[in-house]
Formats: sequence, structure tokens, C-alpha cells
Amino acid sequence: MSIPQSTHDRINEEVYVLGPQLFEEIRRDVFHGATEPLGGGHNVLAHKNNKRLLMKEVMALVRTSRWNANTTPDSLWKNAWHKIAYSGTQSERVSNEVPDMTARIPLFLDFRNFDATSHAFDKASYEKFTKYWKRRYFWYSLFRKCESHTPGVTASATPLSLAQYALDNSQSIRLSQSTKDELAIIVNPLAKKPSAHDPCHPYIPAHSENWTGHFSTWNGVMPRYTGWLDFAKSQPDFGVCASSSAGCGSEVLAWMTKGVNTTVTPPANYTGIAFAANPPKVKKYVELARELKSIGTNQPVLRHFLGAYTFNCKHLKGTAYKQDKLDFWGAHANLHPFVGDVTALHLMMDIGLKTIKPDRVMTYLFYRLGWLRTLPPRMSKEEVMDAYQNRDVIDEMLHRADVLAASLESRPRYQRLSRNGMSTHRLLDIWFVKYGQEPETRFGLTKNLALAPLMLEHTYAKLMQTFTPGKNGFSNQWPFTPRP
Repeated sequence: MSIPQSTHDRINEEVYVLGPQLFEEIRRDVFHGATEPLGGGHNVLAHKNNKRLLMKEVMALVRTSRWNANTTPDSLWKNAWHKIAYSGTQSERVSNEVPDMTARIPLFLDFRNFDATSHAFDKASYEKFTKYWKRRYFWYSLFRKCESHTPGVTASATPLSLAQYALDNSQSIRLSQSTKDELAIIVNPLAKKPSAHDPCHPYIPAHSENWTGHFSTWNGVMPRYTGWLDFAKSQPDFGVCASSSAGCGSEVLAWMTKGVNTTVTPPANYTGIAFAANPPKVKKYVELARELKSIGTNQPVLRHFLGAYTFNCKHLKGTAYKQDKLDFWGAHANLHPFVGDVTALHLMMDIGLKTIKPDRVMTYLFYRLGWLRTLPPRMSKEEVMDAYQNRDVIDEMLHRADVLAASLESRPRYQRLSRNGMSTHRLLDIWFVKYGQEPETRFGLTKNLALAPLMLEHTYAKLMQTFTPGKNGFSNQWPFTPRP
């Protein structure tokens, strides 16, 4: 979507002039309002403690997000894999996983433990492998439900007859809607879209399914399993199938299946580990570790990943801004393949570069303020959050954040941040995110202020009453510079 520069200029003027006041309102609301203790009444000591926890978190993030051209490979590895782990996942869940991953998996402790053979990972093969076993678990669960509903009904069943029986009795068997939808596709020979649980799909040709044999085996004792992996590990052919078809080296396979890697001494036991077996994330962990280990000890690690990019802490304008932004996108293009698009921006922010992490929360808040033109008006919260990873949306988010950060930098209160090597981009990112994120009691946050109807809009509307557009000469001060 092409937006005229004149439109960008108009919005940028608004952002620059009103940004510092808006930021102060957001910071004040979060500090006082999002830290109020729950449960009624006003507990002064608890409120004070919540504020202390919040400020401790904010200052820790700002102080550690300083540009350092001599960042060590170890520091970058820890920072990067943490960002990958947190990407798209609730922070409280990942906060429980990271210590376990660090303590129990050698690679996360030190990327130098990477081994090309044991850490091999083919994402496509692993995803076929999991689909193969999830399908078998689907049919086992359906078989179990039907047999419990009508003992003996599975005696001579086939997948198709079992599917039809389950559909005919879906109310009393209590099938979920998603299961009914899957079964309806399976029994319909004219269905255009195949089901992931189609019994005839050759996910792993070397391990074709013998449904007659499975059904015969299941007619005996039918244990209850916690999920597809628990079920799969109980099957006699799981080990052979995993070693030949999962696309994993021995160490990665043990992570993914929460099993034991017997190829090392002593054996590495990952039973019960808090680890999300997410194939895209695992691929990034492995590729980043491989790349870091390949770097020569004499080469600065940031130079390797960011290329010829030269960091400039100043908030530039005009053609200087445009060139700096193009250089920034070049650095992003170098880092992106190893960690992903938004995660690269998150990492770049945390090492002190002039950017924010344009996540769901910030995108929704910028949209509510009327700062995004790449999204149509009157979108729902869900629609905006679904679109936050669109390339055009990300580019506009970063552009507005550049203007907002420059506006903060123009105020003496925030100029000392730059003098001490800290980033106004990081500061505004923290407070905007804290305004709209779910409660995190360990950081003193008890409320998501963005849920209050029109609270943000009312705050901004009051500021707009003091704004006279067109008198500040903002033409092309920040030329919109999307990635090439």
C-alpha cells in the first residue's frame, strides 16, 4: 500500500509535537494505574512494592540495551536465543522454560557445544514425522471413544466406518467441533481439502500405516495418554521411526521427544524438561549456533551479523535519516535469516540500535492512535493483531517509532539517556508494551490498561485540542523509508 509522503509528514508532525506529552501520560498511567493491587481497598505498601518492581524491570531493560560494538559471541548467543524462545509465546511460560533449557541442554549454555551431526535438524522431515504420529493418536483417541460408547462396535471397523459411526453419534460421543469437521472431510470423497488425519496420506512412505493391525491391537487394553507424544513413545515402532524419519540428530531428537540421548556419556536425559518443541524455533537455534561457532575469533561478532552497518546514536532527519534507515535495513537483512523478521528487530533493539519491537501490543496501540495508514479504518483488535507481522505494517510501525523517539530525544529529560549510551527507542517500547500487556505480578503489573474502553483515545483527544497542524514545517523531515 503506497502512502503519499505528505500523509506521512502530517502524521509525523502530530507524533513529534504531541509524542512527549503522550508518552508521559502513558508512563504515568502505567506507573500509578497498572500497578494498583487487586482485591479492593488500597494497600499502600503493596502498591509501593509493585511500583518498585516495575521500575526495577524498566531500568534493567534500558541499561542493558546499550550499543557495544565489542559485544561478545556469548552475550549475543544468550540474548538471541532468549528472543527466539520468547517470540510469539506468553512470557510467563517462557520464563519457566529458559532456566531449564540453560541448566539441562548444553547448547543453550554455550553455542560452542554445537555439533553438526547430533544437532542436525530438518524442519520439513520433523513436521511430517509429527503429523504421522498425531494422526495415529487421533485415530486411537477416536477408537477409544467409540468403543467406550458402544462396546464391540470397533471389532471389525475400518477408519472410514469408524469415522462415519462417530459422526452419526457425535452428540452422545461428545466430539469436538474440530474433530467433526475433520471426520466430515475424511468420509467425503469429493472434499477439496484433505484432512491432516486422512488415513491414506503417505506422510512417511517408508512407514506406511497398517490400520487393520492397529485396530486389532487397540481392541485390547486402551490406556489414556496425555497427548500424541506420550502415546507415540508407547508404541513399539516409535524408536525406529524416529531415528530414521524424524530428520533430527540424536541430541535434537532427545529434546523434541523429551527423551534420552544415549550417544553421549553420560546419557543426556531430557525427560520432563520444560522445552517447547517448536520446529521453526529449533531450526533458528541450530542455525544460529552453527553460524556463531563458524565465526573466527578475530572477527567482531556484530560486524559479522550486521555487515557494514555503522551505528549512529543521533536521531537524524532528511536525507541523512533516509540513508541511515537504508543501512539499518541492510543490517536487518543480514540478521533476519537466523532469528526471523520481528525477532531480529527485537534483538537489534536490545543491543542498542534505533528500533522498537513492533509486536501485537504496540501495533494495536499505534493503530488506536491513528498513526497507521497501512491498515484500513474500523478494524477489530483481533484483525489488527493478526496483521502485525505484515511487512508494510512493520515498516510503518518503525517509521512512527523513529519520529516518536526523536521527539523524546528533543526533551532535556531524555537527552541524558543518549549521553549514557541508552536508547529512547527502548524506553518508549517498554512503557507502551507495559500499557497494553497482560498482568505480570513478578514485575508489579496487575492490569492491562489497554482493556479500558477508549482510555487511550480520550487521553490523545485531549492532547489534540492543543495541536495546530501545519505550522511546524515537517515536509520530508523523516522521509518514509521501507525496506528495499
